[in-house]
Amino acid sequence: MQNITLEDVKAFYGSLWDIDRAALAIGGDCSVAEALALAEKVAAKLNFCKGCAGSLPEKPRFPEAHCRETFSLKREQTVALREIPGAALDDADTVNALEILSSMENGLGSKLFKTVREDNALSYSVGMTFSSGFHSGMVSFYAMTTPGAGEQVLELFEAEIQRLAAGRFSDEEFE
Repeated sequence: MQNITLEDVKAFYGSLWDIDRAALAIGGDCSVAEALALAEKVAAKLNFCKGCAGSLPEKPRFPEAHCRETFSLKREQTVALREIPGAALDDADTVNALEILSSMENGLGSKLFKTVREDNALSYSVGMTFSSGFHSGMVSFYAMTTPGAGEQVLELFEAEIQRLAAGRFSDEEFE
């Protein structure tokens, strides 16, 4: 990351502004003709190019085995974080499933919250989030806990990941 400059980032994202790869959506109380006219106005104001799209960066290579990083900060708390591979934005079915999973795993009524916070009193903040991009993103389970409790939280995360992967969740959770 230290080798990437702001100009590198601008050049990369600028190369994606190819009008042939763009989709504009106009909605509201207007006719098709009005929507098309508005889309043309918007496209004219954006800095699109034609035939300029560069190629995506190489897909990241994730290790097969679990990786672990532990480091200490001068704080009175511990962050337990367990991440697994996610989905790229072009995998709409998986991204949609992750949206549902995010709703299932967050909030005071979630199984994750109840297990980590209520049943085991290990965290004051616990949840799951995910990110997606051109390539596979990640699914992150996180908890703010006390020093020394991180190991137990990570074990609970692993059990939750296995539970979800096996489809062992209730209709109520899914709803």
